[in-house]
Amino acid sequence: MAAITRDEVHAPTIVLQMKAAANRMYSCNDYFGAASIYSTILNQFTQNMPTLLVRIVQCNRAACSIELGRYQDAVPDLQEVIRVHIDTCDGLALTQKAHFRLARCYCELGRYGDAMQEMERYRELIGGQPKLAETSLYTRILGGIISREQAAGQSASPPSVAHFPHHARGPVHHPTNGKPHGYQLRYEIRVFNIATPIIRYDMVPAALCTTDPPEMQTRIFLANLVKKHHSEVMKLHPWTCWNCPARAVSLVHTPASYIHLSDPQVVDFAQPVCINGGVCEKAAREMMNKEMRLVAAQAKAAI
Repeated sequence: MAAITRDEVHAPTIVLQMKAAANRMYSCNDYFGAASIYSTILNQFTQNMPTLLVRIVQCNRAACSIELGRYQDAVPDLQEVIRVHIDTCDGLALTQKAHFRLARCYCELGRYGDAMQEMERYRELIGGQPKLAETSLYTRILGGIISREQAAGQSASPPSVAHFPHHARGPVHHPTNGKPHGYQLRYEIRVFNIATPIIRYDMVPAALCTTDPPEMQTRIFLANLVKKHHSEVMKLHPWTCWNCPARAVSLVHTPASYIHLSDPQVVDFAQPVCINGGVCEKAAREMMNKEMRLVAAQAKAAI
């Protein structure tokens, strides 16, 4: 449950008493009783409550719905919490919590694409190193996507293959029926302020090499491609942070996909950063968000 905020001192005493009672019920696993009190507050007292407190109670009621397995009931509460954003520290913390809870609801409802979007929004807001709960939920969402695609006969898992030599060209054929199973992919890593790109070759599933590839499968493929080569790239050079003189401990990857071209390729704009989740990493992501708009426009022009 959310902690008391500065805005709550302006709320009617009865509301704070009811909220405290509901919080105690929640802590004692009486989710139905807590939800009932939160609903009474929202139905009868919102006109005299600060906006932030209304959002807190909505988020708390959603938490009760989640614990009761009523995920669909939690969705509108969480959507409203996110919609009415308040630009304060307390408001931001509540928005973060709402995105995470909404991602869980969508995951439980089998809406994995929506769940992934909420997790991405949560990650943008929260920053820093992912905690166990986030990693666990993210893994569940990916697992749901993969299971669904496998059930439909389209595995979302990227192939496990070695690097292809520079002279390898054309499709890789299935050993039994001769149909293209995948294509050689040029993976170009452009490290910030380094003139010569790092080139590697890999394989991309043929199902992704279209002008309109399945979004979730493509995201998973790109994430695994980056992960596969990250450690090797880090060991190639004692990288310096792109934004300060400090020694880099990791890389921020921004892969641009051109796998729809006749010669599929991925261009990964990599920025060395000194602290995971630090100021330099946030600045790198902000800069690349702007730059990737241009990259996306160039990709469309190449179709």
